[in-house]
Amino acid sequence: KELVNDIKLVFANCKTYNLENSPVWKDCVATEQLLLSSFRKLGICGDEWELDPSVQCSAPPSGKTQNKARKSKSKEGSVVQNGSAGLVSATELHDVLKLLQAMLRSEYAARLDLNGGISSAAGKNGGVITLRRIKSLVLQQLKGSKNKYVNLEKIGADVKSAFLEIKKLVNGRSNLARDLKSLEGLFYESWVQITQRKHGKGSILQSMVYDGKKNAAANSKKRKNDKQTFNKAKLNDALLVIQSVLRMKRAQPFSVPVDAKALGLFDYHQIVKSPMDLGTIESRIKRQIKSGKGRYSSAEEVYSDVCLVWNNCKLYNVEGSPIYADCLFVQKAFEKHWAEKDLPTVCTCKKRQKTK
Repeated sequence: KELVNDIKLVFANCKTYNLENSPVWKDCVATEQLLLSSFRKLGICGDEWELDPSVQCSAPPSGKTQNKARKSKSKEGSVVQNGSAGLVSATELHDVLKLLQAMLRSEYAARLDLNGGISSAAGKNGGVITLRRIKSLVLQQLKGSKNKYVNLEKIGADVKSAFLEIKKLVNGRSNLARDLKSLEGLFYESWVQITQRKHGKGSILQSMVYDGKKNAAANSKKRKNDKQTFNKAKLNDALLVIQSVLRMKRAQPFSVPVDAKALGLFDYHQIVKSPMDLGTIESRIKRQIKSGKGRYSSAEEVYSDVCLVWNNCKLYNVEGSPIYADCLFVQKAFEKHWAEKDLPTVCTCKKRQKTK
């Protein structure tokens, strides 16, 4: 039994990490079927082939025994009439694990720094649950070392608590708040699919994060309205500053995206992970003012992208080089014009250190 469980864990890990229908995923499935067939011939394991320590792996049972096992399994997986969820299966745990891994690898998690600062800060508060902690607990349960989650309802409640803790740490910062909403949306969409598969449409489990589709739709509408209620006057002032800087001769290198291939800077995109230029910022502000559908809802967001232009230049170029000197000169002029318009100077972009 222990041997078979370890072998099943090998295949489960492969399926959890790799994309479905990828070459290695297909190899995994083919090998698993071949091994399972051999095990059945030897009488080592029967039809049950789930990553579940409670499964008794013995010689293949008779037809009557198989029918009883199927009926018993069906009862375990159903929803009790009073609304509480049934026992969580290994398949559901795998689905949840894949979802959590996808969330933590997403661009939203990267900007929220869930694998570093924010997650560590939340973890320092005693007893606070984090998405990384939930993922770890689910993985441990799959391995059979711990059984924290007896049902999906408990997992959903913990994820909801994790989101609330992140919300406290985000503390109203507009950029991060939008990323958090997007991350919640990513979770909810997959959560509905996981719960519908076993418990059917309308299950109480679907309400664990957004309290149902109705509230999710309301949140979506609210986010749309929030984007439209941008400060047009401040963005107009920000646009004037950008345009005045773009008229400077020494600002020309920063007015268009860096053409790394044409300039022979073959390592540029390996070092600069988030390219930005003043021309792109100007276009985005114009689009926001004209249609209300641009990237910026505040002057702070414009300032952050402008900071990114300077940071990228200093990160890639050698201090004391002509382009580095131009960057310092133009940055100083920009800061002066920005201050004259009394615009906010909050930069949310992260500075990266140069590597030797």
